[in-house]
Amino acid sequence: MRTLALLSACLCGVLKAQDPIGILEGQVSDPSSGMVSGAQVAAKNIQTGLLQTVVTSRQGTFRFSNLPVGEYSLTVTAANFAPYSASPVRIDVGRIVNYPVQLEIASSHSEVEVQGQKATIDTSSALGNVVSEREATDLPLNGRNLMQLGLLQPGVAPMTAGLSEAGGILRSGQTFAVNGQRPESNNYLLDGVTNVDSVNGGFALRTPVDAVSEFRILSLNAPPEYGETSGATTTVVTKSGGNGFHGDVYEFLRNNAFDARNFFAVTTEPLHLNQFGATLGGPIRRNKDFFFLYYEGQRDSQGQTQAAIVPTAAERTGDFSALTDPSTGQPVQLINEFAGQPFPGNKIPGFMLSPVGLAAANLFPLGNVSPSIYESTQMGSDNYNQGGFRFDHYFRNNDQIYARFASSARNTLDPVPINGSNVP
Repeated sequence: MRTLALLSACLCGVLKAQDPIGILEGQVSDPSSGMVSGAQVAAKNIQTGLLQTVVTSRQGTFRFSNLPVGEYSLTVTAANFAPYSASPVRIDVGRIVNYPVQLEIASSHSEVEVQGQKATIDTSSALGNVVSEREATDLPLNGRNLMQLGLLQPGVAPMTAGLSEAGGILRSGQTFAVNGQRPESNNYLLDGVTNVDSVNGGFALRTPVDAVSEFRILSLNAPPEYGETSGATTTVVTKSGGNGFHGDVYEFLRNNAFDARNFFAVTTEPLHLNQFGATLGGPIRRNKDFFFLYYEGQRDSQGQTQAAIVPTAAERTGDFSALTDPSTGQPVQLINEFAGQPFPGNKIPGFMLSPVGLAAANLFPLGNVSPSIYESTQMGSDNYNQGGFRFDHYFRNNDQIYARFASSARNTLDPVPINGSNVP
């Protein structure tokens, strides 16, 4: 497959249509449930130090409309009230988090502090769940395909095997169908940028699990900015660097040492699968500039055992005297359609055999299970390399700019045709 590359640069506050952001809102009240206006509310990203502040309205409400995905600490201060702080408050992509705050009357050395994740309410009209970074890394994934976790969402069904094979090797990238829509109707976004394979359907770049912060499938009632298709919209958010360095190195190995033998194979089919990679993220300037790098490779070599009906040595010369009906075992008479008469002895005369047909018949191997059945184990391979980087910069006025580059190259060999004969 040809190399795919994706380069994006987004400025929060300008390209808000499909930015990977969330919204935090709430209402500040006093112990008697009266609204507190003029309170200072600050939301600070725990990982990057991004700080945004607002002032509550006359009705005591506050709203942060474009917070990057992540965990935040929330602080509220108001005259004659004890300072209030809560951490962590989780902001997910495309969600509107409602977080009510109740202040206490100030007394000597008093402060209200809430530790631990508090249950929040998503007030957006869109239907769809978020798959977090922890779920992506802790739950088992066959082939480390992150989109498999989408099957845990309501209304999401796996793509049928027949539909997957009908489209070729890369058709499996479509992964699922949502609410009865065709898999081709789904839209995929990577950090707010379209990530759709327009030829095969599905996602164009399959970002490694270790480079994804979270993703969300909007299955119904998506906001108008998520148009373009009639199906679901899957939004993937990549990781960014923080004030501390973090990364990992990994390798996953599978082989045929503990595999059972395929019933139709003479020996255990060969299998050698290695998936390996590394990530690294951290600060360039504290609270200002951050980077994140990733790489993942795969080396997959495995055998496929197939059986097929092939012409026998006698049939290649026009001798069909051994032709029988499989259901009854009785001989089958070969008819000359031009003369309307049976061939004597079920043998086609040599002058009636086409040289082209004889050449084509000789392309088939001779049977090795029986004179008419050929069986073999062929080696296929699926290898890829992918990598990318992300750069984030925060301005003093709470604006953010980020740039991301991702590249993927894949080479797949399937020795057995998808449609047609099961011979190499």
